[in-house]
Amino acid sequence: MKLDVSSTMITRLPDSIGRLTRLVTLKISSTLIAELPSSIDGLQSLSSFHVSHNVIEERPTFIVNLESLRVFKLLGGDCFATPWELPSIIGRLRNLEELYADYFTVLEGEVPPEIGELSLLRILSLKHTRIVKVPRTIGKLRCLQILDLEGCDEIQELPVLPDSLIILRLKSQLLQIVPNLSNLTNLVELLLSDGSENGNPSSIIQTCDLQWIGKLSKLTKLKLCILDVPAPPSELSSLPLLSQLTLSGLDLQTVRKLPSSLLELELKNVNSIDSLSLNLRNLIELRLFDTQVNEIHLDGLPQLEKLTVSACELLEKLCVLSTIEKLK
Repeated sequence: MKLDVSSTMITRLPDSIGRLTRLVTLKISSTLIAELPSSIDGLQSLSSFHVSHNVIEERPTFIVNLESLRVFKLLGGDCFATPWELPSIIGRLRNLEELYADYFTVLEGEVPPEIGELSLLRILSLKHTRIVKVPRTIGKLRCLQILDLEGCDEIQELPVLPDSLIILRLKSQLLQIVPNLSNLTNLVELLLSDGSENGNPSSIIQTCDLQWIGKLSKLTKLKLCILDVPAPPSELSSLPLLSQLTLSGLDLQTVRKLPSSLLELELKNVNSIDSLSLNLRNLIELRLFDTQVNEIHLDGLPQLEKLTVSACELLEKLCVLSTIEKLK
């Protein structure tokens, strides 16, 4: 049984909703519901609960009584009227597989250590919240596949993460330590950013040798935005499946070549583009923003269809050779 009252003018749920013992899915997003009845914790079969773009006047501590809950989504806006932290008793939701709090701007503080008790958790998405810390116990989540911390600008460092991850996104303006992610050999997508691509100063005080990137052989999408950190000289070219690459703020002077598998490449605020014409025979789209170079020579890009050059204030000469026949 499912109940979806999303995008309606409904202002309240009846107390009798607790009698719907077979209710599996409840969606109340984008409604005028400001208070949830106490009987809601009687929904013992509820496995999926969605609320977004609402202003709920109470904190959702009731969810810990919903032991069958598998998916919990709090998406967009200020869903709750007062600041809120993930409660430690969330560890009681032993069946939880997906937890979303994207753009939940009143969520703050630390992810509680009890998150490590959610052994079935596959997706933890807290992007654009005010979370300040991820606990070491997250390493216990052997089923975790997606960890999204993009726009969590108060996180300073990451603990050791489970090697089950296939997608990791971290973007924080207060990031102080560039982590070594060499154990995450199952990653397909990685975003690692100190927020400097938006013109903000970097808070990095401790970095590591980025050569560990060469061990992430399953990557298809990589975005590295870390100001003034040397890019690994040859490891990027050893990623055989990489099709989308974004580099921002890195020192590229020592980079010998980029992977031939690339279809999309974006370079922003970099000091060298000497590797552009090396081995990029499959590149379809190239984007250059704020590159600190006087000349750009494009050659050896037979599949290039789209070229964007923007805010390159030092640029005096752009040379596109006739070998680039597919440029549209």
